[in-house]
Amino acid sequence: MTREELLRRLKDKEDNFTERKVEGRANSAEMRRAIVAFANSVPEGRSAVLFIGVADDGTPMGVGNTESIQKKIRDTAERDCYPSVKHQCEVVNVDGKSVLAVVVPASSDRPHFSGPAFVRRGAESVVASAEMYEELIASRNT
Repeated sequence: MTREELLRRLKDKEDNFTERKVEGRANSAEMRRAIVAFANSVPEGRSAVLFIGVADDGTPMGVGNTESIQKKIRDTAERDCYPSVKHQCEVVNVDGKSVLAVVVPASSDRPHFSGPAFVRRGAESVVASAEMYEELIASRNT
């Protein structure tokens, strides 16, 4: 997604594939929920964008530490979403403020969940492997 496309989406109203969060209100649970919802909903050939550091009305508020937030997003998308959600983070400077755009493309791995599936292995509850996850989905359909 080009810088111009991101700026246009930033100024447009929120819709099915655009969401804005002010940095202080962008907690991990809300980011995870938005990322998973986007990955499950975006049609092929389109992308969704979660803007962090932007008020609901599109006013850029900025973020303090873009590197830290990008790490939090990466950890959330890779560890807290199952299967992990592909995304791209872009720092966009608007009116002298740094805004983070999290771009989520259509996913061929959906459905995504905001946490892993667990199974029992002996006396332990463990995260299901990708193969076990596929078996669980297949067993639901038989």
